[in-house]
Amino acid sequence: MKRTTSTGLLPSSSELPHDSSAPADLPAKQTQSEPVLSNRAATNSSMEIVGELNNSSSPEIQHSTPERSDRSTSASSAATSATTDADANALFRLGVSYDKGLGSEVDKAKAFDCFRKAAEQGHARAQFYIATMYDKGEGVELNKAKAVEWYEQAALRGEAYAQFNLAVMYDDGDGVMVNKEKAFELYQSAAKRGVPEAQFILAVRYYNGEDTEEDKAKAFEWHQSAAKGGILNSQFAVALMYYKGEGVEVNKAKAAEWYKKAAMKGDLDAQFNLAEMYYKGEGIKEDKAKAFEWCQRAAEKGHAKAQCNLAAMYYDGDGVEVNKAKAFEWFEQAAMKEVVIAQFNLATMYDKGVGVTVDKEKAFEWYLKAALRGDVDAQYSLAVMYQKGEGVEINQAKAFEWFLKAALQGDVEAQFNLAIKYFNGEGIEVNKAKAFEWCHKAAKRGHEASQFNLALMYDQGEGTEVSKAKAFEWWHKAADQGQVAAQTRLSNCYRDGVGIEKDLGLASYWLLRPLIESNKNHIRLENNNELILLIPDVLKKYSEFHKIKELIFAKRSNLDSKDIAAIAAIIRSNSSIESIKITCVNEPLPDDHASEMLEALRLNTQLTGLEFSQLGASIQMTSQITVLLTQNKHIKELREYIEQHPFKQSTGFPVDLVNIMVDDLIVSSLKSGQTKEATIKAINEFLLSMEVV
Repeated sequence: MKRTTSTGLLPSSSELPHDSSAPADLPAKQTQSEPVLSNRAATNSSMEIVGELNNSSSPEIQHSTPERSDRSTSASSAATSATTDADANALFRLGVSYDKGLGSEVDKAKAFDCFRKAAEQGHARAQFYIATMYDKGEGVELNKAKAVEWYEQAALRGEAYAQFNLAVMYDDGDGVMVNKEKAFELYQSAAKRGVPEAQFILAVRYYNGEDTEEDKAKAFEWHQSAAKGGILNSQFAVALMYYKGEGVEVNKAKAAEWYKKAAMKGDLDAQFNLAEMYYKGEGIKEDKAKAFEWCQRAAEKGHAKAQCNLAAMYYDGDGVEVNKAKAFEWFEQAAMKEVVIAQFNLATMYDKGVGVTVDKEKAFEWYLKAALRGDVDAQYSLAVMYQKGEGVEINQAKAFEWFLKAALQGDVEAQFNLAIKYFNGEGIEVNKAKAFEWCHKAAKRGHEASQFNLALMYDQGEGTEVSKAKAFEWWHKAADQGQVAAQTRLSNCYRDGVGIEKDLGLASYWLLRPLIESNKNHIRLENNNELILLIPDVLKKYSEFHKIKELIFAKRSNLDSKDIAAIAAIIRSNSSIESIKITCVNEPLPDDHASEMLEALRLNTQLTGLEFSQLGASIQMTSQITVLLTQNKHIKELREYIEQHPFKQSTGFPVDLVNIMVDDLIVSSLKSGQTKEATIKAINEFLLSMEVV
């Protein structure tokens, strides 16, 4: 099943909490989906995180909760103190009491009056509060210009959040003319004084080169400061920048560490990316169960891409038991949220009846949704449904249209099908030149059927000029990939010298090669005298035929002298063949044929099985063949005995040399009629003498 990739967009500067003392939940960051190859043409791809910082409106004004006094002072006693001593601090505390309802009822107007008096005496925090009350119209009529005035005074006295809020107002032109340069300076001042929200905004500005030169290193530095100050989006950004190596060296372990911090605080994108890192084993030990756990957390909170990947994990049994029905449910949720990969996967499940009853109409509907959004696999599948009339009426023109869209996106199967449609005039007028063009595109990308078709077009001059050499070249490419029809054509080219110099050996090779590709360790020939004659030379010349251990000749007629000569030649070659089976009509094997086999077998030390369905030659001949085959079985067993002999580990003699000497001893002893037991004794004595020397 197709999976989504990790979320890779850094948060925008608007994604800040509303109050520095009590951060609100952050809005979800934007995400983007990266298309992944479907299981129709799967590749191993590593997680790619891509994205950039987004620009959007500035954050809301920040409000810092003032520190409470250690003394528990009532409103009346504070008023007396303030009146008699004109104590700015006392006035400020009184203002806080009225503002928060501490020891008295909330009274914003009285709070404003106390803050104003303290502010007029130069109390910086009171000046900040006065500014915020003018800014929000609390306890006094809203007046942005007055807010700016008081923020200015508090900022000059080093009130960090006044500097930050004033920066926001200059940034937005709120109560003052827009002044980006002034705003940037104030953000810097507030950031240096430890305001994490200002640090976050500076990071965004440096990352994007907004109101300053782009500087990824400074962006990382300020994101890191803000992250340590608890800004969730900066924690995500630090993780992403460590992952991508932006402004800092790539460090997947650090990326995983910061994703985990943000994930633990409920950041859905961080939970999703952490799941991906567990899934891939990037920067953290691979753990599919952990990947499932974090993906599920994000999915259950509505993270669309997490829902898609959770479905894929249920589908494939990654970190959880396979559950196709659950996979369907989660793909459906993600698909409804416009995750294109989920739409394709949902269509596939409807199409194949996996986790849900087959419903071609529903499959068509979801393929169409994904195809319209550019999913190449959906475009291809939609074309196939139009072509076959599944879930929709047959429409070759529509099939052509969607094959074309997928082909233009590089889908090699679509390119192959598009070539066929141009060639046959299906859904489009016949155009052999276009057919050749698309066939060539797919062939260059290794599509073996396209390579075969391209060779045919060169051979016959369809859509291009005739070129036997080019036809040979493309048949060879397809043949190398195991295309049997191409291998046969290639054999003919070598046999007849068409497009290449004649070479009967290679003609034989390519004629026989399909036989070894369809069988692991044996070749079966049926009624083909020509191939029987070719086998000895091919077995000798080409290493890939060395894995063949058994030859089977199946004939409807009796073996003739040419057949016997070829089989005898195979036996004499002493190749890797261990067994030969010959089946033909049930008539006695002439003694002269059996004798030829027998003489060949005397020169062979590999063959341990020789079966004739018609072996009705003389008992004497049969007995002699059996003796020689038994000797070869003993040779094989004793070779294995030598391979496991302790002498191989203890001797200082070259092992290959010893093997040759012992092999000669085995063969000569057994072929001379010596028993297996006597030969083992001779081997041990020989090896002992070598060890003594």
